[in-house]
Amino acid sequence: MSNFFKKQKNKKTQGFTLLETLVTIIIISVGVLGSINLINNSFGLATIAKNKLIAADLAQEGFELVRNMRDVNYLKNNSNWLQGLESCLLPNWCLIDSSRGDLSLPQVASVDSSQEGQMCSSQGGGYYSIGCSTTSSNVVSFRRVLQITPIGTLDGGVKIISRVSWQEKGIWKDFGTNGGNFEYHLCDWKNLNPNISCY
Repeated sequence: MSNFFKKQKNKKTQGFTLLETLVTIIIISVGVLGSINLINNSFGLATIAKNKLIAADLAQEGFELVRNMRDVNYLKNNSNWLQGLESCLLPNWCLIDSSRGDLSLPQVASVDSSQEGQMCSSQGGGYYSIGCSTTSSNVVSFRRVLQITPIGTLDGGVKIISRVSWQEKGIWKDFGTNGGNFEYHLCDWKNLNPNISCY
């Protein structure tokens, strides 16, 4: 009789060990899958952060190109401090690309507000420029358009809007604030208007 109970006890112990093993495997699997998901999400967030940083830099570059053209006009003693930027004045939008011209006279072209004019990384130097073509699926495309709005009159200052968006996995994204617009105020510092706050 005691042998019968010993056999039953051994069977229960073996069954319980198998159950423990299954539970342990499930817990480890959940932990590993959770870790893999966390790592995958971290890479995705890093890519989004990188694209936002590039977009912010492209918006700032747009402002710098307009400011550079203003300063070149001053150096050439042009009477119009915004010469060369006429196609950017409200209600028009324009593209400015320093890689397709010389730095003092970047290429400026009109564009409609649908943000045509894709920018992508060029093959040499890693610069972003308009109209470069690539067939690689992992290259992120950006769009940047600019618009110049007078503050009061053109003699005082202007508001520059730089709109930047980019493509991730086939979907166009922006910063979400005013459609991804960045704003900068620029003055005609030869004819300063004290009522305007600009740079």
